[in-house]
Amino acid sequence: MIFDITDKKLKVSLGPPDMNPWHAVDFDEPVGMKEIICKYENVVIDNPEQFWREM
Repeated sequence: MIFDITDKKLKVSLGPPDMNPWHAVDFDEPVGMKEIICKYENVVIDNPEQFWREM
């Protein structure tokens, strides 16, 4: 999540940013409602101590 105070926008990527686009919310505009689909890989890690090595 990035707050860009110069552009008056909040920029966010939901889920892994390498798999999902960035979305911007303008502070001066109504937010409204919309559905955002997040992509992710369902990875199973057998040994929790190896978690970061597997990612």
